[in-house]
Amino acid sequence: MIQISEEISRSAQINQRLTEMRERHGYPQNHKNDLLMAYFDIIAEHHQAIGLLIKENLIGSSFAFVRPIAETLYRAAWVNACATKQQLEQIFVDDDFDFPKDMMEKIDTAYSTQDFFQNLKRLTWKSMCSYTHSGSLQIARRFGGNDGYVGPNYSEAEILEVLRATTAMLILIAILFFKGTGCAKEALEVERIGLNAESD
Repeated sequence: MIQISEEISRSAQINQRLTEMRERHGYPQNHKNDLLMAYFDIIAEHHQAIGLLIKENLIGSSFAFVRPIAETLYRAAWVNACATKQQLEQIFVDDDFDFPKDMMEKIDTAYSTQDFFQNLKRLTWKSMCSYTHSGSLQIARRFGGNDGYVGPNYSEAEILEVLRATTAMLILIAILFFKGTGCAKEALEVERIGLNAESD
């Protein structure tokens, strides 16, 4: 099995490459592009933080970042394909903006992904929230050592899963960003990066 340190290194290289691609040229400024740029950057930063936290054995904190990454990806997908001009303007200035309760359905319809996003959220949201909000999954992984030890107790498989899942979400936001801003060449390049990551 691939070692955690190798996966951290590989995910960091992908993050750096995607960030460099994003910085190749400027993009037309408008609310949609600016939101997509911000969402891309937020996910890239959280993704980088996960690798750094795992290196420092702050595993619980790294797991807490998975939900914000997923939530940012969902918002970006909705903003890119579903939001009206008025909604885009409101998101910029209103932290109380209510994203629609049927956001996943709208995303699946807009991208013709059948029920991919709906199923993804349904299968993962509860566990992501548990890690982010100090729920039972996070608490259970405070124990398991010897002599009353309390501290991070995560399996290598769990850590690798988080690294790979968040890297996949970073790749998805990059594809979405480049397609959304009309950069087809970069979008294809990111798709190739994603395919190579899956085959490794």
